[in-house]
Order: sequence, then structure tokens, then C-alpha cells
Amino acid sequence: MIAPKIAAFIRRRALLIASVMAVLTCYLGYMSVTHLSLKVVLEAMLPVHHPNVQLVSKFGAQFGGSNTTLIVVENTEGTVYTEKFMSAYKRIADEIYFHPSVHRHLVQALTLRKTKSITGSNGRVDINALAWPDLPRTAEEWASFQGAVRAAYRGTLVSDDEKAGMIIADFKDDTNYGDLVTTIDALGAKEAGNGVKIHMVGRPVLLGIIYGDLHTTLRLIGISLLFSCLILYIYFRSWMGVLIPIVTAAIGTVWGTGAMALVGFNLDPLLIILPVFVFAIVLSHCVQFMSRIFEQLEIDASMPEAVEHGLIQVFVPSITAIVAAAAGFFVLTLIGVPSLQILGVICGAWLLAIGPALMFIAAILCLMPPPKRFRTRTTWVETIWRKAKIRRVPYLFPILMGLCLVGGIYESRYVVIGDAVGVIAHPLVTAAADPRAFG
Repeated sequence: MIAPKIAAFIRRRALLIASVMAVLTCYLGYMSVTHLSLKVVLEAMLPVHHPNVQLVSKFGAQFGGSNTTLIVVENTEGTVYTEKFMSAYKRIADEIYFHPSVHRHLVQALTLRKTKSITGSNGRVDINALAWPDLPRTAEEWASFQGAVRAAYRGTLVSDDEKAGMIIADFKDDTNYGDLVTTIDALGAKEAGNGVKIHMVGRPVLLGIIYGDLHTTLRLIGISLLFSCLILYIYFRSWMGVLIPIVTAAIGTVWGTGAMALVGFNLDPLLIILPVFVFAIVLSHCVQFMSRIFEQLEIDASMPEAVEHGLIQVFVPSITAIVAAAAGFFVLTLIGVPSLQILGVICGAWLLAIGPALMFIAAILCLMPPPKRFRTRTTWVETIWRKAKIRRVPYLFPILMGLCLVGGIYESRYVVIGDAVGVIAHPLVTAAADPRAFG
């Protein structure tokens, strides 16, 4: 069999294998840090061959596309027909219009030159800027402004209750969305003293929220890692039983991110859980490997002998499970959605790297002394299973699993596919930004 041959080769050439793989790991780690792209590409989640997606890609820059953002400026003290409010609205609109990442020809606001007031009488048509270059000043001008808004812009750039005005902007694809959301937040805070409240919704807002919360996700991943270490120590009662699985899983993760950097793939923050997923799979295989090693050490085997026998025992089952899982991910490449295709390639190749990772860690273990203290099993689990006396009712679990399957199939009818509710996670995205308020 191939497993004994591989295990014997690793035992004989442990130093060489560990050295070569250490160099490879360092290189891939360097590529992960310096070349890995980390950005959200929502377009990659769309079917690229769909006609609507192709139209957005072709004409989005001219007529507005997925980066269109609706910014609502609300007057908390009355209607939009006051000099105090319109002055604040104009300052905000100017900041948006002159933002370096905006398509200026696609910006719409009440105070821009292209927003016209059209009136006619006695065979004459007058077309003038609605509130440009200056805002109305006299009572007559404000009355005229109010009439023009109600005639043409109520329900579009002004809400039906006339308490909020809208600014529509389309931003470039290379916009720093986190900075954009911060900028709009700052405008809202600056004008809050004038009775103004800002709300906004759109793809750039969603991306800005994602980038802003990325550090929270990473913090939760770190907490999960600490819990994993605690569980491993409780199980093995040995720092080797903690460090070796964690280091092996980290190596597999570094190889995965490094390979992504080498081929130019992007790691979408929305899929940041993927490294954690692969990390958990590698961790589980390595825990099985360490358990077999500790069992051999318990019968007074040397460290190289224990590693060799442990690798022989887990190599075939682990490789079989890894190949099966990788094949399942490679099936995703048949779907016409770029993000899912990349997901299939990345996770499939990533999982296949678990085999070399186990060999790497086996070579390192051959060079290490055995731990002075360890535990090979948890007696309380065995006690629970023994007292449960499962052997007396061998058909109990198949029956329970069958009932769970039937229940799952029945309840799956109520699963909602798609976005059931709009994005409301950010304070700026509130009911005041409800498009129904603008007709």
C-alpha cells in the first residue's frame, strides 16, 4: 500500500521535507500578505450571461448602474421650503457633486443647474434653473419654487410629505466605499445642528458597511480560535495537542490564500468565512492524526515510530474524505455565477492541500521529542455512551435520523430564497429612506 511507503519516506527524510515545505510556506505567506486582493465584488455574484447583467455592464457608466446611491436629506423641523434647510441641502449636494469618485453627469439634485423649472403662458415656455446659482430669497421666489417642485419634482426629488429632498448619485467602480460612507456620515453630523438628518441607501453604502464591519468579523474569528485552543487542551491535556493541529490548520490556510494571490484571485470579504471553514476541516483531520500518535506513545513507541504508525492509520481515510469534499466543491464551477465558480476552484484546491499539510507536520513531529504529559481519550464521553446502552436499541438512531430527514424536507418548503428584507443594518438606512416616500 502507498500509505506505509509515504510514512516511511517521511520518517527517513523528515528534515529535508520539513525544510522544503517551510520555505514554501514562508513564500506563500509572503504572497498572502503582499498580493492577496481583499475587496467586495458584488457583480461576481450575478450570472454574467444574463441579458440584464450584460446591459448594466454595457451602459452603467452612461446611464447609472449598480453604484447608484439615493441620499435623503430630511428636515426634522418642517418642510423643504425654508432657507435654512435648502442652504444645508445645497451644501450637501455640492459636496456630493464634487466628490472625486462620482459621475458628475449622473448626479441629480434640486440645486443643480440641470434641474429645470418649466412654466408656460400665452404661447410662451420659460425654462430656468430651479434653484441655481442662488436659492430663492423673496416670498414670491419661494412661492414660485414651491409651485415648480410640486409640479415636477414632488415624489421624485422631494418626498410626498415635502419634508425631505433627495440627491441621486452614481459612483465609480474604484470608489473607496468605506471612506464614502464615512464622508456622508460626517456631512450628516455637520448639518445636524441645522435640523437636518441624512439617510442613504445603495450598493456603495452596502459595501461601505461591509468594509467597516470587517474588523468585527476578524475579531469573532479570533475568539473562535481561542475557543478551539481551549477545547483541544481540555481533550489532549498537552500543549503539543493544541499547537500542532492549530499550526497545521494555519499552514493549510496560508497555502490556500497564497495560491489565490499567485493566480490573481480575489478574496471577497463576504466570503471571509472560507479560510475559517478550511481551517476547521484541516483541524479535524489533524486532531485525528494526533490522537493516533498519542495512542502509539502510550505504548512506549518512539516519536518517529508513533508518527509513522499514526500517518499510516489516517492517511487513506483522510485523503478519501478530502478528495470527496474537494470534488463536491469543483462541481460549483459548472454554475454560471463567477463568485461560485471561484469558490469551487479555491475551496477544491484548498482542501487538496490538506494532504501535503499533514505530511509537513508529520515531518516536523519526527524531529520533536515526545510530550511529557498528554491524554488519548476523554473518559467522560465513553462513560456517557456506555450508560446510554445504545447497543440495546440498535435501530433507535436510524429511526431518529429518518424522522429528522422527513421533518427537514417538510420544513424546507418555508425557506425564503433571495433577499426577503432590504438592507437595514446601518443607521443611515432607515424608514426615512423608503423609496415609497418618493413616489
